[in-house]
Amino acid sequence: MDKNIDRHESILVIDRRGLESEICENVNRHEINRYVSYLIIDKVIAILGMLILFVAFLHITAFVNTPLPSQFCLNSHIAEIGIIPGEQPIDYYLYGKVAEKVYLPEAPFIKNGKMYLPVQYVAFANGIKNIITSGDRVIIIDNNQKITIDCRYKEVICNRSKINVQNSLIILNKNVFLSLDVIKKLFAVETKINKNKITIIVPKSKIFVQSFT
Repeated sequence: MDKNIDRHESILVIDRRGLESEICENVNRHEINRYVSYLIIDKVIAILGMLILFVAFLHITAFVNTPLPSQFCLNSHIAEIGIIPGEQPIDYYLYGKVAEKVYLPEAPFIKNGKMYLPVQYVAFANGIKNIITSGDRVIIIDNNQKITIDCRYKEVICNRSKINVQNSLIILNKNVFLSLDVIKKLFAVETKINKNKITIIVPKSKIFVQSFT
């Protein structure tokens, strides 16, 4: 009788130890899983934080390097060329100055239902300052991109691609004009027309692309 009791007690002790061991293993496994989960979450948060900072940096870079909108008026020799925020002193912002008034030797005009703008000043509106006139050619250099306007053959050469512009190119007193539809494609800009006002808008996406080329 006593031996049976001892046997049962020893079995109960073994079962209790086994149960305790299993409980400990489950607890340890749960703790490990929780630690791994926290580790993964921390890594994901860190990566997302870096991506957010990178995108914010790109947006700030695009903002300070993107010219503000420029305005041209039909039959007017005065145009407003949007400033590039990152290139101007702080007093521009204190006085709310967003554009520079410039005098156009020849005014924008309409011919055969097309609007024409002076190429040189459209380039300025894009923040491009490297413009070379050589004989019958106007060469515009923007970062790694080179645009050559051949006034004699009425062709535009851009990144080895040749575009025949013909009636879309007009020369007035040595000033080269292109039609608005060609300008939009050539400079990758947006335009808004309000009566006799033409607004040139340089999209920030263009600055993103230029940053990586």
